[in-house]
Amino acid sequence: MIPQLYSARGMGTVNAAAQAGAIAALGDRDTMLERISTIVSEKKRVARSLSSMGFEVIPSSTNFLLVAPPYSNDDVADKLAIHLFEQTGIVVNQTREAGLERFIRFSLSFQEHNTTLLNSAQTFMEKGQTND
Repeated sequence: MIPQLYSARGMGTVNAAAQAGAIAALGDRDTMLERISTIVSEKKRVARSLSSMGFEVIPSSTNFLLVAPPYSNDDVADKLAIHLFEQTGIVVNQTREAGLERFIRFSLSFQEHNTTLLNSAQTFMEKGQTND
């Protein structure tokens, strides 16, 4: 059974700590629903902001976004990931799946963290690093 589950899993996995957190969240429904509402609101804000900068934003029903900078060549996602880390300490997942190499994936966070990501992405765009 386990090999079949591994073969069916997607890009991410859920570890034991995340599973324990999910079980705890289910015990406090009101707080969980409030946090879901905040995440959905932040996801819309971040997606809208990145789209207005020219990023391709893939629709998501999760707490993360998959995005590609405009004018992407093969290494722009790598450059963006490095820029975000060096400028802000934000770590993003550089997608390596076939056909998704120009995308990065990141989880939504607190509003101030998401704003930091947006500001850094804007700086990246202003430097014209997407069309090197």
